[in-house]
Amino acid sequence: MPGRCIQWLSLWLLVLCGAGCDRRLEPRPVETPPVALPRVVSLAPNLTQAIFSLGAEAQLVGRSDYCTYPAAALAVPSVGRLDLPSYEAILELQPDWVLVSGLTPITVVERLRNLGFRVQRFTATGIEGIISVLDILGEQLERVAAAEHCIAEIEATVAAYSQRTSLVPFEQRTKVALLYSLDALYSAGAGTFPDDLIRIAGGRNIAAEAVSAWPQLNMEALLSANPQVLCLTYDGSEAEATQLRARLAALQKDPIWGQLSAIQNNRVQLLLGDYLSIPSARSLEVLESLSAALAPR
Repeated sequence: MPGRCIQWLSLWLLVLCGAGCDRRLEPRPVETPPVALPRVVSLAPNLTQAIFSLGAEAQLVGRSDYCTYPAAALAVPSVGRLDLPSYEAILELQPDWVLVSGLTPITVVERLRNLGFRVQRFTATGIEGIISVLDILGEQLERVAAAEHCIAEIEATVAAYSQRTSLVPFEQRTKVALLYSLDALYSAGAGTFPDDLIRIAGGRNIAAEAVSAWPQLNMEALLSANPQVLCLTYDGSEAEATQLRARLAALQKDPIWGQLSAIQNNRVQLLLGDYLSIPSARSLEVLESLSAALAPR
């Protein structure tokens, strides 16, 4: 009998041990270690704005001195000028990508590549250039869905405004002069995103025939084109807006400026400079003001 008890006890222990082993061999959920998202340094304001538009600001580890919008970008370390950054500062940040625009010289791009950085240079222009930036960054930063959403919003906005103006013949469109300064008379020519915005809003850009994409006009050219609407950029402050309005009122009595139809009829629209100097999804916000300025009176 004692021998049989010992046999049963041995068998019971064996079953217990076997059950324990079976439990240990049960499959467990495999924990996949988080994949580190690409870290980037942006040397261009439009690229920095695109990164924020995609919700990828956590991946932005460095920026240029000119990347000041949105305000949260100021918390990101600066690596200096977009045309002459600090290579040492970029090396310390160890980014996976350095993003640059056409404003960064090729010599700087080559130097960055020689230091071992992967550099993406964006040179596409116009509204299509804005879309291209979002598309490429969406892939690089693994924010494809966000990029598709942003692009869809841009295309929908463009389509909505274009539908209103597409039936107006080019020759009948309101002639527009876009000036970044009343003194230097810099403007935006064909192929630029401001030219696209003027066209989408239903206008006819007088600088579209200029040789340069960003021409400096003169009074002779202005008088010859005789724009019906003058769009003038400013920094968005009430102080500058007040100053410009006072100056424009004085120009109505000027023997030269006073010859322009836009000045005579007080058809001058102040537009936030950032909308028309930095190509981004934010630029399309100017379409409402542009459309209002071009509306028949």
